[in-house]
Amino acid sequence: MLTNHVFDFSIFPILEPQSIQQRIVGRNHQKLMVVYTIESNPNEDLSFLKKIMSAVKIDLENDVQLLGLTNLERLSCSNISSFKSVEKLVVFGKSPLDLGIRIKTTPYQSISLDEKVFLFSESLAKVAADKGKKGLLWNALKVVFQDN
Repeated sequence: MLTNHVFDFSIFPILEPQSIQQRIVGRNHQKLMVVYTIESNPNEDLSFLKKIMSAVKIDLENDVQLLGLTNLERLSCSNISSFKSVEKLVVFGKSPLDLGIRIKTTPYQSISLDEKVFLFSESLAKVAADKGKKGLLWNALKVVFQDN
């Protein structure tokens, strides 16, 4: 975060589209992007993510564009629009503001914006550790992927 004395909001550097594109893994057959915050135990987080996505018939390797970000990294939603056919975006551990979207939303409630469906969730580690949050996420994912 950059400190400033001119604006009434914080300024965050965002990742360049080329940098983002190089870090994305997956084949995106379902036109789905999953963005997650890389935390202290990324292997456990990815294992949990694989389980929850497979429960809604989504395969991480084939169906998704997967992007891990550190706590300090941000990206612009306008950059996402330029990615390969993204229709749905599931975000773990980042807020809409972290994606350059100035809206208020509640975790586990999907929203439609610019012909895309967004679902924001708490971090994978927080969801994995809390049965109630797992239930909220499961119900939200069923709504987002009801056609699968």
